[in-house]
Formats: sequence, C-alpha cells, structure tokens
Amino acid sequence: MWRYGKHPVGWLLLVLVSILALGGCGGGSDKQAALAPWEGTWKSLSVYLDDPALTPSCEAVAAHNAAYTPQGVLGFLKKMYRCDFAGMVVKGDSVTFRKVDGSVLGTVSYRSAGTAPILGHDKPWHLFEAVGNPGEAYRYLALVEVHSDGPDAMKHWHLRYGNTSLEALVGSGADATWWPTMAAEDTTAAAVAADLGSEAEAFAQFLGNPWTPWLGTWVSVSSYLDDPAMEAAYAAVVAEATKLGKSYDTASVKAFFKGMLHTPFALVRISADATVFLTADGTELGRGGYVYQGVVPMPGFEGSLWDHWTATGSSPAGYGRILTTAVHSDGPEAMKHWHMRFGDASLQDLVNPSNPMWFPTCVKPETTAAVFAEDVKGEAAAYAAFLP
Repeated sequence: MWRYGKHPVGWLLLVLVSILALGGCGGGSDKQAALAPWEGTWKSLSVYLDDPALTPSCEAVAAHNAAYTPQGVLGFLKKMYRCDFAGMVVKGDSVTFRKVDGSVLGTVSYRSAGTAPILGHDKPWHLFEAVGNPGEAYRYLALVEVHSDGPDAMKHWHLRYGNTSLEALVGSGADATWWPTMAAEDTTAAAVAADLGSEAEAFAQFLGNPWTPWLGTWVSVSSYLDDPAMEAAYAAVVAEATKLGKSYDTASVKAFFKGMLHTPFALVRISADATVFLTADGTELGRGGYVYQGVVPMPGFEGSLWDHWTATGSSPAGYGRILTTAVHSDGPEAMKHWHMRFGDASLQDLVNPSNPMWFPTCVKPETTAAVFAEDVKGEAAAYAAFLP
C-alpha cells in the first residue's frame, strides 16, 4: 500500500519498478465512463492510523530502522496518507466526497484531462478536471489505477487532489511524499496493520533516513535582518500594515522580524547522522544525532504539521528537541525554505512558546539577503497581517 511513495528518490524508482513487475497498475480505459475503473465506495487509509491495531506493525518497522521510533513511523504514514476527506463514492463520472463524520463534502462531475507520467515507470497518473464549479470539493484529481502489491495483498489506489492545477499535483514541484490512498469501504484496521506488518523490513528500507529532504547546509534568515537590502522590505510591510489600520514604522517592523526569526546560529548543516549548528564564521554551537518522533499539529495553522525530533545520546545544550516543517515555497517562483523551533523545553512548550510567532526560517546559501528581501516585499501583506 506504500509502494508509490518517494522517500528517498532512489527507493521510489525501485519500488515503482517492483509494482510493475507484480502487474500492480495495469489496464484501464478512458473510453467508458471516465471514472469507471474506480467505481465503488472507498475509504481513506488516513482514517485508520490512530487505531491501536497499527501499533505492533509500526514497532516492527521501527525495529528495522533506528532513525525512527514507532511513533515516528506512524508520523511518516500520517504525512504520506494525509487526506482532507474520509472516503469517496465513485459512480459514473461523478465523485462524492465524504467527511469523517459521514456528511457529504460535495458531489462533483469530472471529465478526463489525459494522463501524466509517474517518475520511474510507464504507467501514468489519470488526470481529471471538474465539470463546472466544484463548490467545497476539488477541481482537479490525479488517480492511480486500482492495484495490489501482491497476489494476496490489499487492493487500493492512490490519488492527489487540489484546486490550483494538475501541474501542482503531479509536476516537478509537487509534493513527492504525498500519497493519499483509498481502500475498499469494508477494509479493517487489522487488515491495514497486517499489510504493513507483512512488509515491515521492506518498508523500513523504504523510509530511508528521515532527514533526507533537509540534507545540506542552510542559512538562518535571522542573519540577514540587519542587511541594508532589508530596509525596503520593512518599508513594504509598514505600507501594508497602514492599510490595515496598524501603526508601525520600519524600526518596529524590524524588531518584529527579529523576534519571529531569532536563532543564535547563522548556519545549520544537516547530514545523515548529525545536525550541526554554526555561527557565521563556522564556530560550532551544537551537534547532535536525532531520532524522528513523528508529527504534531501546528496551532493556528489548520492542517499544518511539525515534524518532531529528539537528540540521541549526549544532547547538545539548547538543541535537545527540534521541530521542523517540510521544505517548501510559498509560490512557483518563491524561495525554498523551512521553519523550525528548537530547545530543551518540553514538546508542549515548543509547540506553544511564549512568542507564538516564533518561526525561525532556513534557506539555501544561494538565497542571499537581497533575495530574501524581495521575497518579503512580495509577501508584505501577509507579514502585515501577522503584526499584532
């Protein structure tokens, strides 16, 4: 049920080829009712993940990958299978999206929009676009045909959905770790657990190193805040704040940014076995190995998650616990970055710090102060909205 994921890239390619060898995603025709291959009532695997039946399977996976705790394995599954609806009823050319409470999010008719390749094999995404206004549901769907990962394995299929574009779902900029997955409505948590447990060692290898998306050297943008290039950015935020009836000048906006983005380090260097915090001149402030503990909700940002890490062995002072977001950008042309929190406090205190707007941010070294300043100017209205 997990084989279409990508974490890391090499494993995606290997696993996708394996599926094809098993005949996993074959057949299908768009000449009949466009959605005929998926007709039926389906349930999202995301609804099973808090069932205690999965605990032994997560423990079995973690036993084969020391970088994850059992809760970390579960956290990975929650990110991979995350879904904004509990299930789907597919009939003819329409899809009814069901909420967790059983109510209907909406029923939408779709037309085929062709296919797109899935990296690493010759079976495609099947693409669909809503006919008319989808209301509260989704304009775009990308579906993988119904398949199983072996003769006796659970039948299921993967999808992506959204309202931006099909390219955003399956193009080069798409989230390659996101694989919402549907199984038959009568699938039980025990069946999902058995499917995972039967492939525990292979899934542990598939997980790889949890730090993979963050590997490399990153710059804390706190080191840019005194750069002259930032003055125009602060002025842009002041102008937007004035429109909202807020009274700020560039000095007070700068002070807000310093509180929001503060870090004692200028650089963080992440490798497979260590995370190192450094000053701008390369002085080491802390070094530690970390184990992945799973995900926790981000208060005030519905649907957003923190990844949670704890230091192993001798904990570096001030960095015993880390929270990170995924590496992302806020638009097609925007800079890639990620947010973090760190400290020796409890998880609860990091999730809810005294400054709820504390979001240290890391960027690639090629993102200079001037580039960051332009990014802030482009999002000045959003920053102004954050100002108290």
